[in-house]
Amino acid sequence: MNAIKRLTLSLIVVFSIASHLSNAQSDPTMDPNMVMNWVTGADVDAIPNWNQPLQGLVGTPFLKSEWSRGTLLLASGNEMEVDLKYDIYRDQVRVRRVTGDSLIVQPGLIREFAFENMLVDQLRFIYLLNVKQVDRNSDIGYFQQVWKGENYSLLAKWVKEMRMAERPSAYSSGRNYNELVNKPKRYYVLRDNVLMKVKPKKSDILKLFPEHKKEIADYLSGTKGKIDERRMKAIVELIDS
Repeated sequence: MNAIKRLTLSLIVVFSIASHLSNAQSDPTMDPNMVMNWVTGADVDAIPNWNQPLQGLVGTPFLKSEWSRGTLLLASGNEMEVDLKYDIYRDQVRVRRVTGDSLIVQPGLIREFAFENMLVDQLRFIYLLNVKQVDRNSDIGYFQQVWKGENYSLLAKWVKEMRMAERPSAYSSGRNYNELVNKPKRYYVLRDNVLMKVKPKKSDILKLFPEHKKEIADYLSGTKGKIDERRMKAIVELIDS
């Protein structure tokens, strides 16, 4: 008799699960994961809900999404006016052709490119080739030329990061799309064809320019606020004079 009762109870549980799962499949308001969690007594977040399809990419890999008028200075020395985009994520320059389509210009063919009609100062980028890197983890490719002096140049590397879609969890609602986000620029000083990484911090700047400690300290003590790109540019311009 006990065996018959146990068999009957097992059948009831099986039919109950099947019924709930069947209803979940036919009723869009019911989630099969939720049903299984309810039947097993597990927390509702124990089996992740990943029913929503990937929605693609949010954000843009480009400095500006639309085409912008600019100039290219080729390695041959020729200069061209073109419509261009700078793909920060892939570190590529894309040029629109007369036919309407576009092409990626091989990095070695471009020495510099610049955007015109920007709301801020003209953005100019240079391609570094055959430079000595003090830090082996230094960036390569295109750098924004923040300031160019006789002895020193201040450069900035633009950075974008891909954040992949995430499954929901007990601590997060998840994200069903990949996202490209802007990261802080990375700064470098170029002198005598040597590339040196520098952080926008007083200690890092003084370490890079020990022979100019007094000038830098005097400048920083006379200005307020954190060291941003504007102040870094002023410092490099000061020691280059």
